[in-house]
Amino acid sequence: MRTRTFGMLAVGMVALLGFEGAALADLPKNMIFFMSGTACPAGSSRLTNANGRMLLVANDTGAIGSTSGKALADREDRRHKHKAKVSANLNEHSISAASSCCNSQSTRKGEHSAELETDESTSALPFVQLLACKVD
Repeated sequence: MRTRTFGMLAVGMVALLGFEGAALADLPKNMIFFMSGTACPAGSSRLTNANGRMLLVANDTGAIGSTSGKALADREDRRHKHKAKVSANLNEHSISAASSCCNSQSTRKGEHSAELETDESTSALPFVQLLACKVD
């Protein structure tokens, strides 16, 4: 008999459990689990709104089933960039040689800020794609 491995998401933690196909009937109704195959086993259905999304445990039951942003495509590692605004408040510090008549690289005391933006890139994080199923 072939053994399938299910990933089970319940009560805020992920646990990998080994099940024979017949043990699906013992799982609670509406429980979400993951398959490495291409189809959900009998007695369960594909959770299509999970496609391309990271699943999170909801702290607010009113938020269950809500989504945010655009779902990832198959094997997509979406390109993105980051923006940041940084600031520093510099104290007065006297260094005669550094702030001489001909040094244009020195700075003055007080608030200094800059806005930065990274180049666009992918996360380059390793990932595995699984099929999300729900017990009927």
